[in-house]
Amino acid sequence: MTPKIVAVHLRKQLRKAFPGVKFSVRTGRDKRLGELSVTWNGGPRRTAVSAVTAPLLATYGASEERRPARISVTCAGRDYHGIPSVAAITLNRG
Repeated sequence: MTPKIVAVHLRKQLRKAFPGVKFSVRTGRDKRLGELSVTWNGGPRRTAVSAVTAPLLATYGASEERRPARISVTCAGRDYHGIPSVAAITLNRG
């Protein structure tokens, strides 16, 4: 699943977890193409937001089981299902 689709999913998850807090979720460019950047002001601490973003990066168990959790998201009227292809998620609280 592309980082752009993963960003749509992450925005929805953040709104659900922290209603009333405005988040900016951006996809990387050039060398940072597989990365997402999350920015917000006030509201939850970085560790709380990290708990929402972590499942998009990897699940933990035996080394052969470390992979992102499968997600489902609707974007522009189309359903997407699969494994996120995001290398990193940067968190920036203002």
